[in-house]
Amino acid sequence: MGQFLSTGLICEMSVSRNKKEKGNISDSELISAMEKEMSLDMSLYVMKETDNDIIFTLNDEVMKNELIPFLEEFYPIVYKDEDEYKNLLQMLRENPSDEWLDIAYNEEESCFQLDEYGESEYIRFEDKDFRPSITINCDHIMLHISYGKISTEGIDDSLKLFKYCMVKAFKEHRIAKALRIYVTG
Repeated sequence: MGQFLSTGLICEMSVSRNKKEKGNISDSELISAMEKEMSLDMSLYVMKETDNDIIFTLNDEVMKNELIPFLEEFYPIVYKDEDEYKNLLQMLRENPSDEWLDIAYNEEESCFQLDEYGESEYIRFEDKDFRPSITINCDHIMLHISYGKISTEGIDDSLKLFKYCMVKAFKEHRIAKALRIYVTG
């Protein structure tokens, strides 16, 4: 199959509590590292803890108020043909926001589907003893996938630059800070 460059909206992230505690990483250090390394606005996420994980979920109000206006501006830039996304936008307008994730999980539209192949992020805390690292598992709603396979060697810096440019290009949409440019497949 190969690997493809994708743009997705991070709807949920999880981190092992055990790894975080072993690395002596505080909540504020974790959040700060996620903002810096992943170029995220963590105020867009709600944090909750379970027995095993720390989970960050995209705030429902952010989704409800910002997703459609953002997609109306984003999709015409990345898709040549309006037919590739107009049904999705109509579907989102006609359904309550609490059903939008179901639309992504059901993969009704290729421009808005859960991506189970997206890679995790790894953050190393260089300034801490023994330089602990932590894995950020991300659940994405894939908004766009490139046409054609991509070589992934040495691409990390370019992906960070692309993310920076996307945030600047869509600066009037806070939800753009929840995007991730990543390799899938």
